[in-house]
Amino acid sequence: MTRLLSKKLTTDFLWYLGGAIVPALVGIFRLPVFTRVFTPAEYGFYSLVTITFTYLSITMYSWLSSCLWRFYNPCRDSRQLPRLYSNLGFLFLCSSFLIICVALVWMALNVNQLMMRLVLSTMVFIVTNQLAGLLLVVYRIQKKAFFYNLLYSLQALCSFGFALFLIFGRNCSIESIPAAQALIACVLLIFLIVLNRSKIRTLTFKYLSRPMLKELLRYGQVGLVSSMGIMVLASSDRYIIALFSNMESVGIYNQVYQLGQVSIYFLVTVFFNAVNPSLARIFSSPDRRTSKILTGYFSLFLVLLLPVTVYLSLFARELSMIMLGPEFQEGYTMIPFVMVSVFLYGLTLFSETRLKFMKLYRPVVASIITACAVNAGLNFIFIPVWGYKAAAITTFAAYLLLFLLIYRSDPLQYLKSLPVRVIVFKASSILGVQAAVDQIIRRILHVDLNVGWTIAEGVVFSILYVMLVLRYRSKLEYFDSGQGVE
Repeated sequence: MTRLLSKKLTTDFLWYLGGAIVPALVGIFRLPVFTRVFTPAEYGFYSLVTITFTYLSITMYSWLSSCLWRFYNPCRDSRQLPRLYSNLGFLFLCSSFLIICVALVWMALNVNQLMMRLVLSTMVFIVTNQLAGLLLVVYRIQKKAFFYNLLYSLQALCSFGFALFLIFGRNCSIESIPAAQALIACVLLIFLIVLNRSKIRTLTFKYLSRPMLKELLRYGQVGLVSSMGIMVLASSDRYIIALFSNMESVGIYNQVYQLGQVSIYFLVTVFFNAVNPSLARIFSSPDRRTSKILTGYFSLFLVLLLPVTVYLSLFARELSMIMLGPEFQEGYTMIPFVMVSVFLYGLTLFSETRLKFMKLYRPVVASIITACAVNAGLNFIFIPVWGYKAAAITTFAAYLLLFLLIYRSDPLQYLKSLPVRVIVFKASSILGVQAAVDQIIRRILHVDLNVGWTIAEGVVFSILYVMLVLRYRSKLEYFDSGQGVE
């Protein structure tokens, strides 16, 4: 019996959804609270420090996680996990040493006290959180979704709670946000070390292997370029805005962009957290069912994420009124471009991950470098002329280019599948009619819908979408997820 979702995938998706809702709600609640406490200038400093350390984190750490995903199953089957852990641990130590050195030099050269405090607390958070994250990756690979999400949710809640205490109880400034995150990350790390002490005892320098280090670095280079490229696309415009404008503009743009992070990107993360363990096994051992299974995942992503993207874009002004402080609401016109950009990133992940497992590294690297170069060029051209809002448009153009380039390089081109085309046509038709109805109400009938009526309209649209998609469920029942997934 074919189903769009297998029982196991449904369970994993719901666990990850439940676990991700807590951090997402924290992120959602943080936006209106903190943007009413701190100024755009403070957010400008906070954004630049956070983004810089995110670059460093991607450069030094993110590829280690991708290596763990890639080589865990083969090393487990060959009883070489202690060897893998030891080599990854050595690389982590080297990366941490470099990040600490960069942070110390930055603090020594900086005279701004707020910036120094931000640098120190963010550095501690990045190092401890990344090590805890590596330990948690194993639980994700082993499909221990409940445990992973429990710890992930507790970390987000405790970090937010402690930040609130520092801000409102101790009158601390914006550096209390990364300071709270650093403290909770340290507690989580200690807990995970105690929990995995038997595995940690197996780590030894005698397992260090030049061939394995070389293989990890080779695969990691592609992951590094990929992660760094996405980070450049998503955040490098802050530096260009700071160059041609001021810190207030940086702060406004960053917080508007965060709406995409706590909405569409949140759902993208939930989806791939649920399917990544299955995808890793499928990509490692492809068979004749692979194309059908992957096309099914792609279709499911479209059905779930496309309506959310459209609705949040359609109600951008009302969303900004709910989520942002008054000084930040002027950037609401950027929201549709941000939402669609993140959606395109999710679509790109399907082909990018497949290409990396097939060891087709060159098209991935070339596509990302091309998209980043185009994005940088457009930013330098349009931000000085149109201001910070132009950055959202140029980022959207770069993400669209990246998707087209990587999709073209993937031998399995999902959109050529007839069932996928049917799904895209049905979903797009429903959403197009709903968008037209909304614009008729607002622009032709000149009905000024307030936030409450907008929410009601969104609920009605969502219910109608679900009902109409289920009406055509026979078109969706071609994905035999029970085969080759579990």
